[in-house]
Amino acid sequence: MQRDLEKDPHSGYEASDAEVKPILIFLIGLAGLIVVALVGMAVLFNFLDARLGRTDREISPLIDTLQIPPGPRLQVDPAQELKDLLDWEERMLTGYGWVDEDTGVFRIPIGRAIEIVAETGLPARAPREGEEE
Repeated sequence: MQRDLEKDPHSGYEASDAEVKPILIFLIGLAGLIVVALVGMAVLFNFLDARLGRTDREISPLIDTLQIPPGPRLQVDPAQELKDLLDWEERMLTGYGWVDEDTGVFRIPIGRAIEIVAETGLPARAPREGEEE
C-alpha cells in the first residue's frame, strides 16, 4: 500500500519497496553490454595483430644504433651541485668582475646597478624625424 504524499507530506520515508525486476533487467543488460564490448575488442585486437604481421616493411638500418650520451649521466651529489650553482649565481649577482675584458664589459652588483639606474634613469633613444618627443 502506497501512502499519498499530498495527504501526509511528513511521512519521512518511501512507503513502497523498489521493484527488483527493472533493476535485474538493467544489471543483466549492463553485463551483456560489457561482454559484447570485451569480445569486440578481442576480435579487433586479433585482427590488427594479424594485419601487422602481414606487412612487409623493411626494418630500419638505424634500429641498432642507439646512441647513449657520454658519461657520467647521473649527478653524483645533487644537493651539493645545487648548492654550488646557487653560490655561483649569488657571486654573479653580488660581485664585481669582467664579462668580456677585450671589449671592456664589466659586471657590477645588481644592487648597485639598481641605484645607478634610479639616479640617472634609463637611456632613451633619439626620436626619429617626424616623431613627437
